[in-house]
Amino acid sequence: MIQDAPLVNLKRYTLVYMGTILGLVVLSFVLSLLAGISLPAGLSTILPAMAGAMNEGQKRATAGRPPFEKSEAWAAARSLTKVVILVNALIMVLAMIVPSVRAVFYSVPVMAALIFMVLIGITFLTNKFFLTYGFKNQKIALDRKASRK
Repeated sequence: MIQDAPLVNLKRYTLVYMGTILGLVVLSFVLSLLAGISLPAGLSTILPAMAGAMNEGQKRATAGRPPFEKSEAWAAARSLTKVVILVNALIMVLAMIVPSVRAVFYSVPVMAALIFMVLIGITFLTNKFFLTYGFKNQKIALDRKASRK
């Protein structure tokens, strides 16, 4: 198989991923301040990866490229998940500067590592699913638009 273009754009995925995290932080702060409510904790795990992967799938369809083969989708999901690991590692390093955060992680290191591994697995599956889902939905939308002309 000849690869003329990468499966996904990691820079774009990273920007969408981090932008979604930032948006969730701002939304959470505003909701907490104005209404005294907080967003579900799992949302910050799934939504950024979901948005980034879906965007990558949509961009592939818009570019007129073929659907992901199964092996390509899994390979792309691995690449996207590596980005998530790097971004979260950076966030963790920055968070460890805060003594109270550092104390929490030092008090339960095994549990924190286990939770991190489970979340990475969930993120990997999320990336794979929404990468192909984003492609399929964008392809359907593009086909409908083309048939109306």
